[in-house]
Amino acid sequence: EPEPEPEPEPVPVPEPEPEPTSVYRDGTYYGSAMGNLGTANDIQVAVTIAGDQIVSIVITGFLDDELYFSPGIDGAQMISAMLSRQSPYVDAVSGATYSSQGLIQAVANALAQARNP
Repeated sequence: EPEPEPEPEPVPVPEPEPEPTSVYRDGTYYGSAMGNLGTANDIQVAVTIAGDQIVSIVITGFLDDELYFSPGIDGAQMISAMLSRQSPYVDAVSGATYSSQGLIQAVANALAQARNP
């Protein structure tokens, strides 16, 4: 009597790869935060996301004292660091802690809106 054919091994079905989800949605998002003055919109920013990268951060409103924190100098330095680190959490400008923290928080607030659910 011939041997029965062995059952074929079940072929494992590969799990479908999950779609890669980006952290951020493309677009421009706005954020504001308290700076040295202590009012809610002392510092306002526009943050642009493209391809899941922070590609641009612009200070659109700045009511703090520019004697201590110059948006064009100190702000530009912090923004440059934020873009290279792809994070708002960079070192504060010496002597301008509140303005620096305001800029960090304003960018963080904009990024919170850009986040994918």
